[in-house]
Amino acid sequence: MIGLMFDEIATSPFASISIEGLQEEAWKEGVIVEVVMTGGHPGHETAVLNKWAADGVHGVAYASILTREITPPDALARHNAVLLNCLDATGRYPSIVPAERRGGELATRTLIEAGHKRIAFITGEPWMDASIQRQEGYLRALRDAGLPVDPALIVEGNFLPSGGHAATVALLEAAPDLDAIFCANDLMAIGCYEALKERGHRIGETIAVMGYDDQEVAQHLSPALTTVLLPHREMGQWCARRLLDDGPVGPEKMRLEGPVMLRGSHLAPLRPAARD
Repeated sequence: MIGLMFDEIATSPFASISIEGLQEEAWKEGVIVEVVMTGGHPGHETAVLNKWAADGVHGVAYASILTREITPPDALARHNAVLLNCLDATGRYPSIVPAERRGGELATRTLIEAGHKRIAFITGEPWMDASIQRQEGYLRALRDAGLPVDPALIVEGNFLPSGGHAATVALLEAAPDLDAIFCANDLMAIGCYEALKERGHRIGETIAVMGYDDQEVAQHLSPALTTVLLPHREMGQWCARRLLDDGPVGPEKMRLEGPVMLRGSHLAPLRPAARD
């Protein structure tokens, strides 16, 4: 058996995808997975980890809903363990997280390669590592392409449709010559779509939109949303393979890149005002 422990109540769809990936890979070897959500309660975590040690589990994947640095519980040291979607401040355990900077860079580069130069970015919550790193990737891609970084084209969002809508309205008022808008997640892209359509834009024709996450809704927007896939299934699979292959060796830190899912919303002709 493999134990999978979430330090929060896992309501995120990405938690479900991680669980499925880990279960699929473990079941290939006839190994079942027991999932526990502790809400971060130290006593609960210790009790579960002690039980798993007594049960002789193959290993434990300790997971976080938000990608962040954590302090693992002391009882985790009794196990072959890996960290899923989080990093160990002490560097003791192997870990896997999404390559967020690389994802932001790939998304922006895709827009640049489609011919866009005036590319705005709607951030997520400013305290979240994912938001910070996706913005760093956006800035890196602009600089690598020799494009200027315009602070007016970076507007704070909130990872919700409401934030995407409000930020898009602000962007269109400040920079009506925009070529493209990169939203730091797909939910904000929903609000972005609505704001653009309210103002007569045809997404994929008069302006481009890029998302991030590849949530189910991305395929059902009109037009379907081009977005960066968060590789949570592959992250779960990596954890299972690592635990079943004689246990972790060394504090490896894996950052897993996800592909850009091309669907058409990133394609839009440049307006004359955006040309050199």
